[in-house]
Amino acid sequence: MAVLVTLLLGTVAARVAGWLGLDYVDGWPAAIAVGLAAMFTLTGVAHFAPPLRRDLIAIVPPRLPAPGALVSVTGVLEVLGAVGLLFGPTRALAAGCLFLLMLAMFPANVYAARMPHPPKSMTSRLGVRTAEELVYLGAVVVVGFGGIQ
Repeated sequence: MAVLVTLLLGTVAARVAGWLGLDYVDGWPAAIAVGLAAMFTLTGVAHFAPPLRRDLIAIVPPRLPAPGALVSVTGVLEVLGAVGLLFGPTRALAAGCLFLLMLAMFPANVYAARMPHPPKSMTSRLGVRTAEELVYLGAVVVVGFGGIQ
């Protein structure tokens, strides 16, 4: 839930800043880009912070090799994507890459939801996880196709 709250609060705070005259966030797509950047910074850093790192490694489906390395790589990609969302020339590319990254990582959420004893930080039901994922995917689509520079 912290991830969704970060997206929402980051977006609203950015949009309010736009209403107060900050041209950088003069519309909803730009504000959503800032909210997504905050969200992906949070989730990317979580890939390296104990105990969340351990929990993320635990939900990597067993058929995938090197869970620790996969968690590290996806964490770096999330942080790089967050930075990319903040710059006009890279914003659409970053949004597209993050869209694909979220799709690639979603099987870990399915695996976690089906685990008999998932890590305590990963106990959301699959329906909730899926609904949140759709919100995040929708947000990157708005940013990717929102025409903001």
